[in-house]
Formats: sequence, C-alpha cells, structure tokens
Amino acid sequence: MEKFLTFLLDFGSALLFLFLFLATGNIYLATGVGMAAALATLVWIWIRDRRIRAMQALGPAIVLVMGGATILFHDPRFVMLKPTLILGFIGAVMLKPGWLIPYLPPVASVAPRPLIVTIGYVYAATHLVLAAANVVVARVASQQTWVILSSTVPWIVIGLVAFVSWWLVRRSVIAVHKQRAMEA
Repeated sequence: MEKFLTFLLDFGSALLFLFLFLATGNIYLATGVGMAAALATLVWIWIRDRRIRAMQALGPAIVLVMGGATILFHDPRFVMLKPTLILGFIGAVMLKPGWLIPYLPPVASVAPRPLIVTIGYVYAATHLVLAAANVVVARVASQQTWVILSSTVPWIVIGLVAFVSWWLVRRSVIAVHKQRAMEA
C-alpha cells in the first residue's frame, strides 16, 4: 500500500491531468485540477513527514508555477514546457559523476565504478534528450498529441534505460562473483 501511495504522490497530478484533458479536451481545466492535485501532494507529504525535501517539492512546484502561468496568461505553452523543465533539471543533476551509487542495492557495490558512472551519464543524456524532444513536440504537435506523448514516452524510454542498466549491472556483479569463486 505504501508503494502505491508513493506512486500516486509522484505521478498522481500528471495522471489526473492526462485523463482529464483526454476526457474534456480542456487544457485549462486539466491544468487547474493538476495544480490542485500538486498542492494536495505537498500538503499530504507535510502531514505525513512534517517536512518536504527539495526533490519532493520540485515537481509540484513546477506544476504550480507553470500551471499558474498557463491559467493567468491563458497560454498553454507554459504547461507544455513543464516536462522540459523537470526532465532538464533532473538530467543536469544526473551529470554529477557517481550520483547513482547511493541508490544501488548493496549487492551491486561490486560492480565496476566506471560502469556505474557511465550508466549515470546515460540517464542524464536520456533526460536531457527527452527535455529537448518535449520542446519540439510542444511546438509542432497538437495539444492532444503533446499530452499523450509527454505523458507516456518519457516513462517508456526511462523504463527501457532502467531495464538495460539493471541487466548490465547484474551481468557485471555475476562476473565479479564468478571471478572471485575461481580465485578461491
């Protein structure tokens, strides 16, 4: 249940935005409801933890600022650039060598550091390319196409990168254990 709540906190406002826009075609209504969900997310995190960490606040804060600008200026381009800001910021943070190491399970500690650093750079590049792609799609596609693509493609691509990364780390850990067994 805890994992499901975490998922809802992380993606609830985006999913609500997607479904509401697809149901109504009204980007302003979907934006307003998405903003309310983002604010509810922050309130829930505060009630649950009595603090809000910077990375927990990043997504909802960008939703509130860009959604607010969309409604205030009656211009959907602001909300359409939100994924670019989030993906770009995350990609920039991921350019720090070794950022991935604290997130690995203990068994992966034997994986070669250059492999882990390279995987971190691949994640960074993936996020930065997706951020740039969002700008292109937002400029050339219809709102409906943008909503569908920006709500699905990044998660599919990041999921594929995660799967390949897991496979590479797993293979390297197995190789290390085999080498140690042969030396023993």
